[in-house]
Amino acid sequence: MKSRLLILFLSISIYSFGQKRDLKSFTFQDQTIEYSRIDYSNYGIAQFFITMYSDDTKFNLVEQSAYNCLRRKDRIYHTLYFFIKVPSSIGDSEVKNKLFSEFVKHLKEEEKKTKIDLYLNFDEDYSAVYQTKQKSEKKNDVKRVNINISVKTICQSLTIR
Repeated sequence: MKSRLLILFLSISIYSFGQKRDLKSFTFQDQTIEYSRIDYSNYGIAQFFITMYSDDTKFNLVEQSAYNCLRRKDRIYHTLYFFIKVPSSIGDSEVKNKLFSEFVKHLKEEEKKTKIDLYLNFDEDYSAVYQTKQKSEKKNDVKRVNINISVKTICQSLTIR
């Protein structure tokens, strides 16, 4: 009986403190953009890790690779991970920069946060317009930008250490 209770307790604990993965969406220029949200914020939110990449076959497994990597990590509390695939219909760099800015605005409203540390992972830099605006307002919530991510390098980009 004790072993059954122990197994039940361990199962509930693992389920309760594991990652929670959701598929969400927002509207950008009359287009619905889907993104994934992985939640490690059991004790409050301190940072967002945003991974944004083009809808291209070489990036198809970035999110799955990141998901598998995060399952093996520990001490990543207070963190939300977001993965957004830029639709192939959006090809212009300026539009991609606007998409990123609107996405961050959407996240801050959705998560009800005004000040958050951003750790960004891109296949190409989508944050130039956003960072320029932040600097002009004497704000800087972007703590790190990694560019040229790939399936092989995404794991190193998912932690602060």
